[in-house]
Amino acid sequence: MRRTLFVIALVLLAPAARAADPPTAGRPLTVLPIGGDATVAARQSVEDRVRLAAGRYASVQAHEATAQALRSAEALGLSCDLGVVECARRMGGLAGAARVLVGALASDDTLTLGLLDVAAETAAAAPQRLRLPSPGLARDAAVERLVMLLLAPERLLGQLVVDVVPSGASVMVDDLFRGPAPLAAPITLPPGPHRVYATLPGFLSQTREIEVEVGTALRVRLELARDPDAPPPVVRDRGGDGDDHDDDEAPARVTVAVFPFLSSGVPARVAAVLDDAVAAELTRRDGLLVLAAHEVAGSLDTAAPGCKDDHRCLAEVARALDVDAFLIGRAAADGGLWTLTVSRHDAESGGELFAARTSALAQDHTSPLVSLPDVVDQLFPEHSVADGAPPIDVRGFAADMAASPLPTWVFWTAAGAGGVLAVATAGAGVLALTANDPATAGRAGGAFAVGAGATVVALGAAAVIGAFVDWH
Repeated sequence: MRRTLFVIALVLLAPAARAADPPTAGRPLTVLPIGGDATVAARQSVEDRVRLAAGRYASVQAHEATAQALRSAEALGLSCDLGVVECARRMGGLAGAARVLVGALASDDTLTLGLLDVAAETAAAAPQRLRLPSPGLARDAAVERLVMLLLAPERLLGQLVVDVVPSGASVMVDDLFRGPAPLAAPITLPPGPHRVYATLPGFLSQTREIEVEVGTALRVRLELARDPDAPPPVVRDRGGDGDDHDDDEAPARVTVAVFPFLSSGVPARVAAVLDDAVAAELTRRDGLLVLAAHEVAGSLDTAAPGCKDDHRCLAEVARALDVDAFLIGRAAADGGLWTLTVSRHDAESGGELFAARTSALAQDHTSPLVSLPDVVDQLFPEHSVADGAPPIDVRGFAADMAASPLPTWVFWTAAGAGGVLAVATAGAGVLALTANDPATAGRAGGAFAVGAGATVVALGAAAVIGAFVDWH
């Protein structure tokens, strides 16, 4: 009877609450559980990715809050099929959301996503459907594209393919260095006007103003004419009579500083391990000289406070280290998903040149490590793996990530026990020295001896535990 009265009150008060409080005023976006006939693991993985992508364009309600709202609705007998528009809209309203992302993943990996306005009678955007590629970076990108189509269609990007003759010329787009020609992959750009610039010693530079359109690939060809006033090229003696063809095509040497990765919701040790793993993967590439995080930590410590989040400040540190580029990264957690985002920056300007991202479930420490070659390929497309370079020690790095240091409360418990024992022991010692009764003094002396031993053991245990505590 009590539950029935509560439901009636909820139904009667809902319209009044909706009228008093505009549905979009300060309310988040809710991502409902992904339905469909795909496996539970596949649906959960896609849901995590959808939630992560949606967070870039809207304030997303925490997974725990959405789950609690759905459990409360089920307890009150209000649960329904989330695949039905009215049900999804109603559940979003009960969760306190302004908009709802609802979706389904079929067994053939076809993902359908829809965006609903809680207060509207029609969908906020046309549903989007796409057959996802195999799990990996391409699959993650496809999910993010669907989310972008629903939440931020204006941010859809175009692509630019730059062909430069002769090869080896430096390609700049919007004053950012994109690599030597030929570029290994198209450049992704927002729609609108852009400026392409190519230069090569001994040739006349060339600039082209272009217009990039959403969802299209624009191809631009720049042919550099030889500069009649330039001195003749100097032919270097490479020291050998053999064929130098392979040396001519070798990438230019680039020095890279890998700054310590930041962590957000992820144990700091995990970010540090991923930092070391990326540096190890970089060392496998032809033409890359790498300064790992522990080698640049000293220079970073002397920089201004907050430098780790300031690209210009990091660029100053990179120039002081005399490197050509630097990497920064962040390991972040969203529910059960860990995501590593890494970007390559030009040491001269601090501008971002390339960026890459990889994700994995928090329990799966191997997956992000296995995908690091793809990440580095995106960051340094002009540098391939050196012949005979051994792969990184995935098993060793994964073991370091999986290590579980003790929580801080264990240390404080042992230290607190040692402190209490120390106080009690001191009291026993004072009593033994001041007591007039020999029997009392003897008992106090015995208590002091036992307490002193226990104090040493407790504080020693605290010291040992402190070495294994995750202080981050």
